[in-house]
Amino acid sequence: MIHRQLMFQLLKQLLIISVLFICIIALVIYFTLNYMSKQLLKEDFPQYGFEHLYHSISKKKDTYHIEKKFLKQVAERNGFLQLIDENGYVLYEYRAPSELPNRYIGGELASYWTGLIPSPYEFLVYKQDKPFILIYGEPKKENQQIQQLQQQAKQMNNHLIFPSKEKEWLEKKQAIVQVIDQNGKEIAHYGKIEKLQSSYTVEDLIFNIAYPNRYFHQMTLYYDQANKQTWLLHLPNETAPADPKNIYYVLAIVVVLGLFVWMGVVIFAALQYGKRMGKPLLDLTRSVNQLATGEYKIDLMENAQKQNKNKRMRKVYDELFQSVKTLAATLKKNKQQREQLEREREEWMAGISHDLKTPLSSIKGYGQILSSPGYDWDHSEVKDFAKIIVEKSSYMEALIQDLTLTYAIKNKAIPILKEQKDVIEIVRRTVVESINHSPELGKQLSFQTNCKYYNIAIDEKWLVRILQNLIMNAIIHNPPHTNIEVGVMGNNEKLEIYVKDNGVGMKEEAIPQLFTKYFRGTNTDASPHGTGLGMSIAGQLVKLLGGLIVVNSKEKVGTTITITFKVEERVQYK
Repeated sequence: MIHRQLMFQLLKQLLIISVLFICIIALVIYFTLNYMSKQLLKEDFPQYGFEHLYHSISKKKDTYHIEKKFLKQVAERNGFLQLIDENGYVLYEYRAPSELPNRYIGGELASYWTGLIPSPYEFLVYKQDKPFILIYGEPKKENQQIQQLQQQAKQMNNHLIFPSKEKEWLEKKQAIVQVIDQNGKEIAHYGKIEKLQSSYTVEDLIFNIAYPNRYFHQMTLYYDQANKQTWLLHLPNETAPADPKNIYYVLAIVVVLGLFVWMGVVIFAALQYGKRMGKPLLDLTRSVNQLATGEYKIDLMENAQKQNKNKRMRKVYDELFQSVKTLAATLKKNKQQREQLEREREEWMAGISHDLKTPLSSIKGYGQILSSPGYDWDHSEVKDFAKIIVEKSSYMEALIQDLTLTYAIKNKAIPILKEQKDVIEIVRRTVVESINHSPELGKQLSFQTNCKYYNIAIDEKWLVRILQNLIMNAIIHNPPHTNIEVGVMGNNEKLEIYVKDNGVGMKEEAIPQLFTKYFRGTNTDASPHGTGLGMSIAGQLVKLLGGLIVVNSKEKVGTTITITFKVEERVQYK
């Protein structure tokens, strides 16, 4: 599998080389064909250059322009050019004989072209998408043979009879003679005519003369005006110039064969490349399999890298091996974190068990004392015992409520009802309520803000719960006389609420665990207020309200916990 993937990588690289190779071949073919085209143009301009000449004609400021190379070819062949419009008027001419008309009327041009009007010139006519007709002419090569045959022939029924001299020439040339009437139907012939037509349209005659290479015979035409008959002499088309389409076909075969050979070389090279590069990848696969089984050693990968003696190949794998080494380190770290988390979970469970066991022991103990038949307790003692039982029961109730709330938040099972509220007033009231706890614990609470009011959409119930948990956390975990400052800072972009103290602070490694419910709970002997879940609940509630909570703490300096709410809509504040 790895060999195949690496082979595809090599194929990708070799494709680039192949494209360059093909471009070079294409350039060679282009210049070869261009040279051949020029040669064909020079040898038989009417056959191969006429269409190119037509498309090269341009018009600028009512004047027609033709490329000089085509005019040179026309002059070398002693030919001429004419451009006429759809009404037969001559728009442009080059070396045109004086006896030609300035306007062709009716079927005059067609008659010249097909030879119906005797002329010392051979005419070629071309028309496509341009608003003119191109006429090219050059002097005829006098061929008296067809006229002599017409003069010597005798018609008997639908056959032609010739004297022995003409008959010998016809057989030597394997020639065929046909005579057609003014409707194009054959009235007499000489020779085998299996591959020839028995009737001709004007279009047939034009195409036979204009494009002789498309037919088995080359046609020569003589029109007998006196009898309104057309004599056709057919000679085998053996001496015709080579058709460039055949040349293109041969070249195409050569190119296709070359491409197949090149593809074979590329595939062979890819197989060799895959075999050579596959060994270190197999070692790498074994290393990854070790990671999958929980073995995070990287010695095998380092050895596999060293065993690869090819420096270039080793360089290719450097980044990949480094990534796998990083993955191994990350997996190892995650495993250690999971193990640490499991230890903390066990410690937390032990703490929760202790937190429940302690008040239960107190309740049970005072209950046994009160139910003891050997002693009668007075009213004040019973009242004190009942007060302790109520306090321990309240703590247990709060602990259970916090546990329930923690898992309700985790499962998103609590409703969030946001309404426009003044956050300044909410925080102020919460601080005032918390001050009731401050005198007995020796804490000093203060409130700061940069706004008189700040209205945003917030769930007041859960915001108050967050603030209570943060303030209580600062009170419980700091010594007496610790200063605690609660503040609100707002602007157009965000609202910040912070709880800051100058107490004992925290170790850096303890900060990431502050909001996890697996962090060690508080002993009930230390304070009757803490359940060990307050910060976890606060962190989860802030996220549900769409905020961000950040802790900055330093040992023996203090702790600052900041809650930030980004303001997406325009708010009212002052």
